[in-house]
Amino acid sequence: MKRVFAFLTDYLIKKGLVQEEDRPIYEYGFQILIEIFLWVLCCTIIAALTCSLIELCIFFIIFFPIRSYAGGFLYDFSDNYIFVKDYYYAERATIM
Repeated sequence: MKRVFAFLTDYLIKKGLVQEEDRPIYEYGFQILIEIFLWVLCCTIIAALTCSLIELCIFFIIFFPIRSYAGGFLYDFSDNYIFVKDYYYAERATIM
């Protein structure tokens, strides 16, 4: 996928629409655009297969404004977190 983002950015640079120093910004923008497009496409396919397109529209009407204003939750799932979580659940399993 990184080659696709680089290709699209190279195209804009060759056309003179953006400058070379803005390359990382445009590559990131293309990455986000394609990820959101694929997510919407997958949701639409699943909704069409389950005959729930009205629910999908309601979800998008509610979800997109909230996400654009509230952002998202980003968490670094490091190895320490996974170890602590597994240890916690193992301890709870032995107590029961």
